[in-house]
Amino acid sequence: MRFRAELEDFYIAFSDKSIRQIAETAHATGKIPLTLSTIQKYLYKIRSEQTVVSTIDAPSKWKVLEGKYIFGGDKSSKKVYTIDFIDKLFLFYSRNGYNYTGALLCQRFNLAPRAFQEIKNTFMLMKDSDVISPHTLYNTSPEELEIVRD
Repeated sequence: MRFRAELEDFYIAFSDKSIRQIAETAHATGKIPLTLSTIQKYLYKIRSEQTVVSTIDAPSKWKVLEGKYIFGGDKSSKKVYTIDFIDKLFLFYSRNGYNYTGALLCQRFNLAPRAFQEIKNTFMLMKDSDVISPHTLYNTSPEELEIVRD
């Protein structure tokens, strides 16, 4: 990525603003000779990398029991989904997978928008996420992951 250091500086300096505002500010200075859309794309990538780095040490909001993800509040509001189902959501939603929109994903998997939002929040699911869910990622050998990603 060209001008990465400069864009990271802008991102950190203006972290309280939206990506679009940061991109417009960086573009207006003339120090980065890229188009506004390219600057925005790079800033989104920087943000996703920053988010991943800052959440690694966070306590897990989910656990896996008998092949199922379990997350949520108290016993009456716990959510249970199979690992395979969450893997499919990652694959279909991520930009490196099938790049479905949230609405299309909800329609395909018959999910309520609120349930999908809870899943996104719990697993930090973003467009720049990996195509594999966290549990599968940590419990699969690198060779098998390469096969799955291809």
